[in-house]
Amino acid sequence: MRWLITLVLLAISTGAWASIGDVRQQQGDATVERQSGDKIPSTTGLGIESLDTVRTGQGRTSIQFVDDTRVDVTENSKLVIDEFVYDPNTSTGALALKASFGTVRYASGQIAKNSKQNVKISTPTAVVGVRGTDFSMTVDETGSSTIVLLPSCTIIANERVCVTGEISVESDVGTVIMNQAFQTTVVETAKSTPLKPIVLDLTEDFINNLLIITPPSKLSEEMNKDKIQAVASILDLDFLVFEELAKDYLAEGEADRWH
Repeated sequence: MRWLITLVLLAISTGAWASIGDVRQQQGDATVERQSGDKIPSTTGLGIESLDTVRTGQGRTSIQFVDDTRVDVTENSKLVIDEFVYDPNTSTGALALKASFGTVRYASGQIAKNSKQNVKISTPTAVVGVRGTDFSMTVDETGSSTIVLLPSCTIIANERVCVTGEISVESDVGTVIMNQAFQTTVVETAKSTPLKPIVLDLTEDFINNLLIITPPSKLSEEMNKDKIQAVASILDLDFLVFEELAKDYLAEGEADRWH
């Protein structure tokens, strides 16, 4: 009976009509679509609810959930919040998100740290298993997905410490594990085996700006080697340059430590 009451309280506290987070930054135009069919212009401070769909036009939206999960959606993208349940007393819960199109960056919160088995981050062709880290997903017009593992950085004793976690990327026919910063895989279709992960040879400018403009030659070569058809702009990734997330990993004079 106590277990049932707890579930009811959780449903009430994080239900479809309760705020599960809010928009922390908004640049340009974006819309939050409710399950009721209402379409609300995204603005800083707007409450986010379970089952919301976030669509961006020529704008970017940064969302922080109540468990400290951060999700950022770049221009011309679509993110669906399928599920969010969180118990602040135990810092556990469940989270399901789907990047349907465009580029989305995800940074783990308490749910991924304490209930990683209940976190499901997906694209039309892949499911990402999260073990507490940051990564980006880019989905093109064919549904092909490019997943890039990113370092998670924090300030400890006035020093920036960057730690790279681990994620799994799974299609219907295969799984790969990524645990190195800027390691990348591509899943062209749900029936395709994920590309063997490679580490992108990013320049300092790319890292400082968290921006990839053209497909790195190394990735293109690997895709051709495995006979994966390269789609135009498949790596037109934008890792979102909101000030709070645009970490300058290679800034001169900074004692970054990588694990």
